Amino acid sequence: MSTRRFSPGLWILSTGLWAYLAAFLVYPLGCVALGAFRGPGGLSLRLIARVLADPRQWEILMNSVNLALGVTLAATALALPAAVAMRAVELPGRSLLRGLLLAPLVLPPFVGAVGLRRLCARFGTVNLLLMDTGITDRPLDLLGNGWLGLVLMEALHLYPILYLQLSASLSKVGADLEEAARAAGAGPFAVWRRVLMPLAAPGYFAGASLVFIGSLTDLGTPLIFDRRDLLPVQVFAMLNDVHENPAGYVLVLLMILAALAFFAFARWMESGVAADEGVRGAQASVRARRARPALAAALWMIAASPALLAILPLLAVALTAFADRWVLAALPQTITTRHLLEVFSHPLTVSSLRNSLLLACASTTLDLGAGLGVAYIATRTRLPGRHALEVLALLPLAVPGVLVAFGYLVGFSGTFLDARLHPFPLLVLAYGTRRLPILSRVAAAGLSRSGGELEQAARSAGAGPARAFLRVSLPLLLPHLLAGAILCFSLSVLEVSDSLMLAQEEPSYPIAKALYALLARPDGTAAACALALLATLLVAAGLLAALKIAGRSASGLFRAS
Repeated sequence: MSTRRFSPGLWILSTGLWAYLAAFLVYPLGCVALGAFRGPGGLSLRLIARVLADPRQWEILMNSVNLALGVTLAATALALPAAVAMRAVELPGRSLLRGLLLAPLVLPPFVGAVGLRRLCARFGTVNLLLMDTGITDRPLDLLGNGWLGLVLMEALHLYPILYLQLSASLSKVGADLEEAARAAGAGPFAVWRRVLMPLAAPGYFAGASLVFIGSLTDLGTPLIFDRRDLLPVQVFAMLNDVHENPAGYVLVLLMILAALAFFAFARWMESGVAADEGVRGAQASVRARRARPALAAALWMIAASPALLAILPLLAVALTAFADRWVLAALPQTITTRHLLEVFSHPLTVSSLRNSLLLACASTTLDLGAGLGVAYIATRTRLPGRHALEVLALLPLAVPGVLVAFGYLVGFSGTFLDARLHPFPLLVLAYGTRRLPILSRVAAAGLSRSGGELEQAARSAGAGPARAFLRVSLPLLLPHLLAGAILCFSLSVLEVSDSLMLAQEEPSYPIAKALYALLARPDGTAAACALALLATLLVAAGLLAALKIAGRSASGLFRAS
């Protein structure tokens, strides 16, 4: 299909999208960069030099880097065995297992951390079981002063990214290469070390880069475990005095540079995978072998263990939500539904539910318009800068919420969009900007699949561009758009970093900020767990609906063919 270049409507749409991304993505990040270089007489390196010369800031930086490295290693230990088992053996319940492996990606560690803290507390379930069975006579520090719990929860949340990258890379290694290596006398381990792993390495490093930056910039989970010596938490603590203590600008700038560098590295590694496919063997697919029942059961448990570990903290959240009395016991002594019912009557939980649903609806509507516009310009036109616009729309993948929120706070301070006065507009924009890559990629994949031949035929019959798109292409896109919209809505309901930083007054709290506020109250844990349970069920229902509508795997939503 021939693409159109000159059209007033397209130019207006393109200009609007450029203005939106410039105002609510580029401008806030630019404000942070300028703030880091601001000096008494203009631009200066004095502030950056002062922060980098502070031993305390270096300690915080190294703590964050060590955390990110620990999470990446733990995620590798979870994802690698699962990817190998799923590739090598035809496991029963493969579709169920794949869904379990990907489920933790959309459930924020912020919620799971609440349950893990309950399980592994000094007199929590695990310690009480250990003492009751005589394994130990005193409570153990199972969370490592919060550090081990933090690594575990973030690894359980982020390992699906690594699993998807490894699975994609391993699936492209031809079976003929393995057979040739075995024919030359190589054993299974040698085949893995000399054939599979070198070819899967680019995909692994691409996924590991995203895991590293995701754990480096996570805000919610460290707050739950009360770890204040990390970059995102330091930035969060500086929000109210950023003008008196401008070190926050430098810390955010460091995270922005790290995020962009690792995102660029991941994209480069992914492009290397695509360019290297020609040397991966003629047969791209590998026929999984049937294993003996005992071996298949063992491999099934190995592959499913990360998902089962991720479910345990959520079970603790559910038990706490239903517990009427739970004191010095491994399990609740009595059960009640009172806490769940109070969610619909407590002023804070009711307002947070309403706020999150309204914010998710508004941001999803924004994503539908902007995402479809970006996809149409990228796939159906020859407008100058269309590829740059597409890349800019994907940039929020590399810019975590804590960085976007900080940029909004400092960039729009003193304006009609000041989050301290009117947080809702910025929350909608923050949620929408963060989820824009989902809708733009889903819409682009749908437009690429449709090919545009029917739309071109409608134009040949005399229909205008807008009429042809609305009457022909849009109905074909609706399943993709609906699935993508539900996915964006579900992820926005439990958005953590933007909610914690931008919502500063109780009437404007979304669910995540209400959870944080309730957990700070002596009697708020049960109410927080009840609210978290309902929000998690809402997110899970939305994701299942998105996959049902799409009629394919989650990754298939984003593929053009």
